[in-house]
Amino acid sequence: MPMPSWLDQPANSQYKRQLRALGAATPHWWPGEMIVDVVGGDLECGAVISHLPVSGHTYLARLPRDQDPPEGVAATLAEIQRGHYQHEWSDGEWRWMLLTREALTAEDLERIKSSF
Repeated sequence: MPMPSWLDQPANSQYKRQLRALGAATPHWWPGEMIVDVVGGDLECGAVISHLPVSGHTYLARLPRDQDPPEGVAATLAEIQRGHYQHEWSDGEWRWMLLTREALTAEDLERIKSSF
């Protein structure tokens, strides 16, 4: 089920609450303060895209590892990817995508990844 338009505030807010309830992982370490806001996703496949309001307008996407993201998730990612550095990795179940406006050092990226 695609995410309802932000113009339909009650449905959009309810969908975001349901996405938050999926328990999307967030790093426990970041070089600065972190406040998470869900901006997209898909309840059926478990994909979640979160905005991490840290320096660099950073986004973290959790996507199913062995399938393409649903159309709405792919469209949200396409909008975000412009002008961002992209770091990707996967674990047993998920493919992760970290999008930052500022380049991360290899050390910072490894520290972020290991903090999940």
